[in-house]
Amino acid sequence: MERFGRTASAILHMGKRQLSIQAYFRDPFKKLLPYPPKERVKLMEKIRREKYRRAVSKWPDRNYQRIGSTKAPGGISAAIYAKDLGIILKMREVTSISIEAIAGIKKRPYQKPARILFCVHARFICQIEGHRSGNQTHEDRYMLVMARDGSDAKRRLRKEFKIYEQPYLNSYGELVRWKFRKIVEIQEAADYEFNPEGTEVYYVYAGKRIRREYEWHPKYFKHREKIVL
Repeated sequence: MERFGRTASAILHMGKRQLSIQAYFRDPFKKLLPYPPKERVKLMEKIRREKYRRAVSKWPDRNYQRIGSTKAPGGISAAIYAKDLGIILKMREVTSISIEAIAGIKKRPYQKPARILFCVHARFICQIEGHRSGNQTHEDRYMLVMARDGSDAKRRLRKEFKIYEQPYLNSYGELVRWKFRKIVEIQEAADYEFNPEGTEVYYVYAGKRIRREYEWHPKYFKHREKIVL
C-alpha cells in the first residue's frame, strides 16, 4: 500500500474503485509436523483445496482466478471493488493480501539505490622470482564494494588490485608479487547496504555425501493434533 501512497483505511473508503489483488493462504506448518512427509503433502493439498473452496464461496463476486494448481491452490488473484476489500480481510482462510493495482492511481516506481553492495570473488597467484617448479599458492579474495552493477564493481576494484600486485621482498630476499588471475564471481549482497547486525555478502552451494554426524532426525510430538479444515 505504501507504493500507492495510501493507507488500508483510505483504500477501504474508495467505494467502487477497482483494485487488482492477490490473496494468499498459509499452511498449518506445526500441525503437519507429526506426520511423515508423504502424508504432510496430501494433508497440505487437502487443506489448500478446502481453504480455496471456502474463500471463493465468500468472495464478493465471480471475477477471480486461482493462484497455483487445482490440486493445491495457493491463493486467489482477482479484480474487486475497494469497498469489498474488508470482506476479504476478514476471511480466516486468507493470511496475506498484496494490492497489485488501483484504478486511476499510479504505483510508485521502486527506487533502487544508486549504488548497492556487491561481493567480488577474485583470485590471485603468488609469483616468486625465479621459481619454475613446485607448488604455487593461490589466494581467493572476497571484496565488498558499493557499485551500480557487477561491471561497475569490477571497474572500481581495478585500482585496488593493481596496488595489491606491487612486489615486495620476502624473508629470503626474493621478490614476490600477488598477480591478479581472474574474477571468479560477482554477487549482489542480500542487503543493499551494510547492516551492523549482519549482512550476507557471499554464498556457495556444494553437494557432498551425507555423513552420519550430519544426518538430521527431528523428533516431533507423537500426538497428532486434529487438523480442522
